[in-house]
Amino acid sequence: MARTGIELLNLDKRSVQLLLNSDEEFERLHGVTLGANWDLIRELGKHTRNALRKNAFDSGWWGYLAVDVESRKVVGSCGFKGAPDANGNVEIVYLTFPDSEGRGYATAMAKGLISIAFRSHSVKRVVAHTVPEKGGPTRVLEKAGFTFTGDAVDADDAPVWEWILERASYLSHQ
Repeated sequence: MARTGIELLNLDKRSVQLLLNSDEEFERLHGVTLGANWDLIRELGKHTRNALRKNAFDSGWWGYLAVDVESRKVVGSCGFKGAPDANGNVEIVYLTFPDSEGRGYATAMAKGLISIAFRSHSVKRVVAHTVPEKGGPTRVLEKAGFTFTGDAVDADDAPVWEWILERASYLSHQ
């Protein structure tokens, strides 16, 4: 099924405040429709607000809403788990809302985050984790250019598969 492009809308401090205080005003300001996924969007807003309180200067390294450029509907959320670490690693996360799955939005979000990450010269590699089984999330990362590196344990002590995209590999395919 063909899909239109997406825009990644950064949830900076002002946008988060507006999102959490008035969804109608947020929609009007950004020209988007939040739709039926308000609870998921609100949770992302809260998480981003808390992260920005700790690291206000890192606003580009937290939450984004994925907006279908044609319909202007918010179709998912994505972001980074924080600013790049001392080794130049930054981890991405993404979620396509249930009513928008299967249209290529997750791959578009991953590619958008990769592009944002590698604009920073401090980023040497983008990392992603999936549940340890083949499926939609692994296909997304393969399409986005990631390489499977093996088993790992995430911050919640859960087993995951780790995927990495090195800057040099990304730049050689651009």
